[in-house]
Amino acid sequence: MKRIAEIGFWLGVLCACIPLLMYLFGNTRQWQLRHEWQTAENSPASASSSSNTAPASGDDGLLRLRIPRLHVDSLVVGDTTNAALAQGPGHFPGTAMPGQVGNCAIAAHRNIWGCWFANLNELEPGDRVILETLKRHFVYLVTDTETVPPDDTSVLKAKGHLREVSLITCTVPPSRRIVVHGVLDHVSVT
Repeated sequence: MKRIAEIGFWLGVLCACIPLLMYLFGNTRQWQLRHEWQTAENSPASASSSSNTAPASGDDGLLRLRIPRLHVDSLVVGDTTNAALAQGPGHFPGTAMPGQVGNCAIAAHRNIWGCWFANLNELEPGDRVILETLKRHFVYLVTDTETVPPDDTSVLKAKGHLREVSLITCTVPPSRRIVVHGVLDHVSVT
């Protein structure tokens, strides 16, 4: 009986540690991506590169997401697979790049890994969403928020000829998706 209690105790400790380990893994990967960002920022080669909007690591293809109201400051990874989202917010392949006509869609976890979009539902119209490359800052203003079923891919599509951003995360429990929409307000060169 004592042995069963001991096993139960250690299983409980392990279960309690899993979310912490997931959070630490996500934030460790963000630290590595920040190092890549700083290296690329200080590299003379980044000043001459012409491709500066791809959300992937290397050269000046890095993409940084800042949401001042939520204190979010994360590097964006180039996919939305489970493995990618464990490392940071992910850009949906096939959606527009920052500043382009279309919808730049980015997803992130809300309650696991780095919890980057933990408070996404708190954004209000007029709040800023900033996507940065090494050369440009794209400032979007939040227009609205909606909740959709998980299989609703219409939120990835562009609405006309606007330059948009959509931030997507799950509700808790994860039966729906929260989608925050914004439109490009201005672009500044760094």
